[in-house]
Amino acid sequence: MMNNTNIVANRALSHFSEKMVILTAGIGMFLSTLDTGIINIALPFLEKEFHSTVTITAWSVTIYVMALSATILLFGKLSDRIGRIRICLWGFVIFLFSSILCGLSQEMWQLLVFRAIQGIGAAALQATSAALITTLITPENRSHALGTLGVMIGLGPILGPTAGGFFISLGSWRWIFWINIPLCLIGLWACYKVSRVIKEEIHPSTIDVLGNIYFTLSALLFLFGFSHGSSVGMKSISTWGYIMISIILLVTFIIHESKVKHPIIDVHLFQHSNFIVPIFATVGFGVASAIIFIIPPYFLQAFTQLTPWQTGFVLLSAPLGLVIFSRIAGKYMERFGPKLIMKIGLCVMFIAFVGLSFIQAHWSPYIMVSLLLLYGGGGGIFQPANIASIMTSVSKEKQGTIGAVQRMLQNVAIAFGAAVAATFMDSQGNMETDGLIQAFRYSWYFAGGLLLFNLLCFLGYRKS
Repeated sequence: MMNNTNIVANRALSHFSEKMVILTAGIGMFLSTLDTGIINIALPFLEKEFHSTVTITAWSVTIYVMALSATILLFGKLSDRIGRIRICLWGFVIFLFSSILCGLSQEMWQLLVFRAIQGIGAAALQATSAALITTLITPENRSHALGTLGVMIGLGPILGPTAGGFFISLGSWRWIFWINIPLCLIGLWACYKVSRVIKEEIHPSTIDVLGNIYFTLSALLFLFGFSHGSSVGMKSISTWGYIMISIILLVTFIIHESKVKHPIIDVHLFQHSNFIVPIFATVGFGVASAIIFIIPPYFLQAFTQLTPWQTGFVLLSAPLGLVIFSRIAGKYMERFGPKLIMKIGLCVMFIAFVGLSFIQAHWSPYIMVSLLLLYGGGGGIFQPANIASIMTSVSKEKQGTIGAVQRMLQNVAIAFGAAVAATFMDSQGNMETDGLIQAFRYSWYFAGGLLLFNLLCFLGYRKS
């Protein structure tokens, strides 16, 4: 086997190897985001197929996200310890077999179990994707590679509902899972090619089992609390009970991590502005993205005459903008630096929310398309630079863990943003035109204010 220095020295081999690294990371991220949304359109069919209820069927979505968020940090730590390529390989294998089993499910409980296993595979893929690029791609090609990764993240939400609808129209929901098989095989092939020419540095260390238990329980209860709240209401005592217990466990986790010799997360990182400011921006982006995907369908359904098919195309505007501008951001990141690119992206997204806050019921749907595209463009500019800034704030031997932290926080922020949107919707009791518009505006204000706060943090960081 060759080490990284040998590969860089051999330009032809280096080019091929880097292409394989990008393909491995890109397919892994694409698969994990594709399966977050591809099942949504199939929920009514699954409910009928398994003679289930709406609540239980919806758990096929929830349990995937919960398993992903609860295990991603462990896989990030393991990737730093035994190698990112190896963990990525495990992720593809787990995702492949769980996808096959999901499609073979005969009972709802079977589907839920296999979806949880699929979420674990997705966690291994998401935990390693960014770290593979930032540790194995040469500096001159890294920004372009991160831009490509941003494209793959955006393609998942674009193609998920479309592919799901296509396979449902063919008469079988099972293919929404089996479509993963060829993609997993391509990922395994690319991963194998990378493993043949790159020998990763291994950093042996013990795994903090107790800390991982604290974190896993905290993440599960936090996400379950918001899922429970979407069913019974965010004002429910039980909902806030789950959330408060998760916060207590999180505080316990942080205290524990500050005392152990080999923590999962070095909590001292959160004292450094070059890490904490981009991390807070990740959370803001996750919350805003949840709101931008949840509120527009209700608006279009309430105030336009668009068909569901036309509404779907309107909603593609945001992820389409993300895909297009991720490549552009990758090209300019090396020249201007990630912090300036992040500030531009945050500014563009904030402007989009300012426009949305003025939108009226009688306005043309094309205005919604334009504003969603503008938000997606800002997100595409922001996301690759955000990943680069967070990953480069730590040494290479910690980048697997930090990449997992970035994805985990974004996933949790998306769940929180969905709950915020639902809370504002529930707060308007009559749901008449004025009440709906007010609920939508509160959501836009909240997301826009959060992005403005992130932008001000960056401006303050520049002056410090």
